[in-house]
Amino acid sequence: MKGYNLVVFFITLTFFSSCWGMESTVFDVGQGNCVLFGKPGAKEDETVIPLLCDCGSSAYKYRGLDYKKDQTRAIANKIIKYLEDVKKKRFIILISHPDIDHYGWVDDVIEKCKECEVFVDSVILGGMEKQYSSGFSSVLSALKKQEHAPNIIYLTESESTEKKSTLFSSGSVTYEILPALKGSKKIDSNDTSLVLQVTCGKLSCMVMGDATKKTTDHIQKYIKLFSADLLIASHHGAEDSGCNSESWIQKVAPSMVVLSAGIHGHKHPRALTVKRFSECLGNNLEGYCPLVVGSNDKGSVPNNVQFSNGYTLGMTSKPLFGTLTHGTMTFSWSENDIELSLPKYTIGSQFETLKGGVLSTLTSLSNFGLSPQIIIVIDISGLQLDDRLENDKDQLCRLLTLLKESAESLKKLCLSSNTIQSHECYELLLGLLERDSIRDFQMKDTGMSEGMKQEITKVWNNRGLML
Repeated sequence: MKGYNLVVFFITLTFFSSCWGMESTVFDVGQGNCVLFGKPGAKEDETVIPLLCDCGSSAYKYRGLDYKKDQTRAIANKIIKYLEDVKKKRFIILISHPDIDHYGWVDDVIEKCKECEVFVDSVILGGMEKQYSSGFSSVLSALKKQEHAPNIIYLTESESTEKKSTLFSSGSVTYEILPALKGSKKIDSNDTSLVLQVTCGKLSCMVMGDATKKTTDHIQKYIKLFSADLLIASHHGAEDSGCNSESWIQKVAPSMVVLSAGIHGHKHPRALTVKRFSECLGNNLEGYCPLVVGSNDKGSVPNNVQFSNGYTLGMTSKPLFGTLTHGTMTFSWSENDIELSLPKYTIGSQFETLKGGVLSTLTSLSNFGLSPQIIIVIDISGLQLDDRLENDKDQLCRLLTLLKESAESLKKLCLSSNTIQSHECYELLLGLLERDSIRDFQMKDTGMSEGMKQEITKVWNNRGLML
């Protein structure tokens, strides 16, 4: 059953530590990975060098042609912000392994930072040099020729590592790479993923890249004691090659987990992976959190509805978050806790009648009010409203009016299989689609006149998007 999905609540998670001032941001890059660590408001005598761990995507969440430009600018701006009061404006780049969805956006971020005279201090890479694209190799070659050329290190080019490799350590903050396998053509590049552990006081975050069972077996061969409060799951929530195995999750014992993925043929995160994390996470949320999961027959998420082709939207009581569901997430590390305050959209009421459900949800949403930070995905293709009928027309007009007033929140709108022929609904829709926030719009089988369709297509295409 398709429904009407909206943001209606916030969640805050708190854990105790002796750390202060750090942030970790998991950026929504679609089907890819990008995590940034840094300290806002840092002064010269307490510098924590920002660390960008992976930065790439193979498929965007929305069809907007400017999505990559928007996100790389947001990533660069955050790095620049961390260094605004620091004399030495440098940051570290770590690329876990040579898959394009982990490094394909790095050059854009470097260029945007350079515009503000923020430069790269060092680049650490997993895998072998020749496994990276020729275009990216040219980017690194250009960096070597700069006045303040960074150190460029292929950590496992010649041999595996058997100890932690420290990238940075200052006060209570440490960036370390766990033991890693040697790059080789004979094994999958995912096996050679560099696994990052960031420690801040008593708290830690682990970023897995696309680590497999071979990766984690190698780590456990040389390190016996480790854990992570925050875990960025391996391989976008994949289940194959021993990724995100039950034994590894139990060993790391995370307090909360983030799955970085986008709409893609692999259908990450996989339902079985979500099921494993749900069973291993010991703490519960106060209430329920929505989570988009790739559809398959090996796992299940309760109360799910169709989100997109091959994906379902379900609910979980565990601190399990995904960029596909929640967008970009920032975790604040303070003296005594680590906190995530995140707006989310969730399923409306269990509709006795779909049309009545939309009406009641609209009313509650209108009373709640919308924040620009809230993500809204609306798919009412299952309602089959017909604006030639007065009651349906009234509901559609109310819906489009509300969305037009709160357009910064709306990211995806599907009106397919709903009849839109009235001039009132058409004018409201036209005004809504002129807003920049919407990245995905679908309107098959709406019964619109050819003139209406052509004008809507023109408005959409003028924004640099394709309908």
